[in-house]
Amino acid sequence: MALSPDQQVTVVVAIVGGLVTVAGLLLSPWAHGRADRRNHMQSLRVDAYTDFLAVASLFSDNANTHAAIPLAKQTGPSAERVASIISRVNIIGTPELYSLANRFGTLATQFNADLMRTRVTYEAASPESITTRMSLGKLANSMSEVLKQMEAAMRVEMQH
Repeated sequence: MALSPDQQVTVVVAIVGGLVTVAGLLLSPWAHGRADRRNHMQSLRVDAYTDFLAVASLFSDNANTHAAIPLAKQTGPSAERVASIISRVNIIGTPELYSLANRFGTLATQFNADLMRTRVTYEAASPESITTRMSLGKLANSMSEVLKQMEAAMRVEMQH
């Protein structure tokens, strides 16, 4: 028995509808899993970036203080905590943020080394002390600039 043209269209539509339904059922878990992974990664990034900004802001503020007053008491997170936070940014951050985090870390390391050297040889009014404090101030300003660049890059990334 042959099907009429209307029946043939109905059969084709039913078959296509069935295939689309099966494809949807097969692809749905994959799509949900992908969305879940993206949301989880976004959450990890927010946590890492928030921690980094808190520590980097504190360090940058302290650097400005120590550039002017090298003998001021040092406060802030431990080197291990800073290294841990930078490592998290390096693992889950974009290449731009990875580069900026490492730039900040390099500047912070240089600042600490110069600060320690300044503290050992510090004489408040000596020309060398004044020059060294100016050098520390430049490093502190560079850290502030990198921090601003990181904040901007993080905002852009979080919008995508």
